[in-house]
Amino acid sequence: MENILRAYAVLFWFNFYLRCPDFPVAEGMFPMQPDVRGAYLQVHSKVFAHWATAANRIGISTARFREACVNVRASWIGPGDLLRKCRSRASVLAACPQLDLD
Repeated sequence: MENILRAYAVLFWFNFYLRCPDFPVAEGMFPMQPDVRGAYLQVHSKVFAHWATAANRIGISTARFREACVNVRASWIGPGDLLRKCRSRASVLAACPQLDLD
């Protein structure tokens, strides 16, 4: 079950990153412009809810899933950060409504 939990957390982060609005790398991990930050948080909420629901269906609580997401993200922060390396792909799924999570 731990491998599935970690896989869901990884899928959450990549799915979120590929759907979130693009913003300048110089802003760091979060957009500074209020409208972009709002869109970013909205996408985060939607994608998190999707993957948390998937985890709930196999008996993993939302709190446990959230903790797995935090641990996965924390393990990537640094020079080899996987998500920061794929910044050029930000919002690529946003342009494909047929791939929406709903």
